[in-house]
Amino acid sequence: MGDWHGGAIEDAAKMLQEGAAVQNKSLHEVASGILTTWKDSGKRLPGYGHPTHTDDPRTKRLLEIANETKVSGQHVKLALEISNLTDKVYSKHLILNVDGCIAAIASDMGFDWRLGKGFFIVSRTPGLVAHAYEQMYFDKPYKSPHWSEIEYTGPAERKVPEP
Repeated sequence: MGDWHGGAIEDAAKMLQEGAAVQNKSLHEVASGILTTWKDSGKRLPGYGHPTHTDDPRTKRLLEIANETKVSGQHVKLALEISNLTDKVYSKHLILNVDGCIAAIASDMGFDWRLGKGFFIVSRTPGLVAHAYEQMYFDKPYKSPHWSEIEYTGPAERKVPEP
């Protein structure tokens, strides 16, 4: 778990919370500023884009639920505006992905951005429990390769200095 898997929620929530706190600028101006800052940094825009989805079905459903339950607010609006402007700034469309959507909704619910990895863990726990259950009761036990089949690829052996 890190920046690529699970960490994007925190980075996206921080970005959205800081953006939503900007005063005296339109939603469009704030979103444009965020995109320009991230593009200029050379870092990956957290919560946007997906290697296989061109329209993330998870995001669509989460946004429907957020609207139905009336928790969708300024962070969701900002998140969607950012996605709408990616074509202009990045010259390609970056969808709001599930991490960005969770970040926006959690932010609208008042959660601190530093809880992002917690949301990532909680949302995956039922799947992990089901996987463990299947492994314990329906699958053959996992067998690791024999030690002779494992090749070490790390740094070369070196002497440890005497104290």
